Amino acid sequence: IYNVDKNNKIIVSIKEQGIVEYITPFTIVFIFLLSALAIYYLLYNRKRLFDKSISLKDKIRLYMIFIVICSLLAMMFVTISFINNNFEHQNNKELKTKIQTILTELEQTFAQQSNITDNDYDYFSEHIIKLSNLFATDINMYDNKGNLLISSRPQIFEEGFESQRLNPNVLRKFKNKTNTLIITNENIGKLKYTSAYIPVRNYQSKNIAYLNIPYFSKETDIKKELYSFIVTTINIYAMLIMIAIILAVFITSKITEPLSLIKDKLKSIKIGSENEKIEWKQQDEIGELIGEYNKLVDQIIVSTEKLAK
Repeated sequence: IYNVDKNNKIIVSIKEQGIVEYITPFTIVFIFLLSALAIYYLLYNRKRLFDKSISLKDKIRLYMIFIVICSLLAMMFVTISFINNNFEHQNNKELKTKIQTILTELEQTFAQQSNITDNDYDYFSEHIIKLSNLFATDINMYDNKGNLLISSRPQIFEEGFESQRLNPNVLRKFKNKTNTLIITNENIGKLKYTSAYIPVRNYQSKNIAYLNIPYFSKETDIKKELYSFIVTTINIYAMLIMIAIILAVFITSKITEPLSLIKDKLKSIKIGSENEKIEWKQQDEIGELIGEYNKLVDQIIVSTEKLAK
């Protein structure tokens, strides 16, 4: 805060960053490290992945992680695509509303005109500039042949950044009467923007000009907002992938734990020594397998007693 005098102050401020902005760099680093570890693991174990030496636990773990990551990546791309399309739809909707409002104002002004020529420039130019300032947008008008008549920002055309002729594809569609409102993507050099065109008619419904609104004034803001949504989406799915990997490791360990126990018990079975049974309360496939193991222990005990006699 800078006090200029008793009645005036200058306040310089910046937008406060949210949690998303703070965690974004860490998420990017995490994704990079995760990708590097995944590539290293695949390269290091590339031979084991295609032979029979890989354990059941690792197989289940790999399949689960692969399915989860693919599902989340697919959902992420669908979400980003939806957000992008939604932004474009909202942008076009706002542009349609603005050009229709400006058209209503212009048709009241040009209601008595049978056509518009260069001689009308001074008369209507001031009104176009007022509408441009009111709606915070550039306004261009072309005659029926596609020549520029009036512009709220003539410097763009005078300096040669933009042609003084109407987009030929747009003019062709208007001449064929296939469209009453055209929204198309255009560019000035590397600057890409959306542009809307619509015919201007007098009280006799005669087409006297074409109205054009180039909508690049908010393009940067829209891209920033879209980027923010995309980054947030990536952050969310990156965290979900991390949680899914941790859960996959935990779940596979729990699933294969009884199998590892059976394997260890089978390795330790010896005739003449005391072999322990496995207690398992659940009546599932693992329970059936443990039941068979316990029967085998009983049979070994009986066989040992017979041999001792």
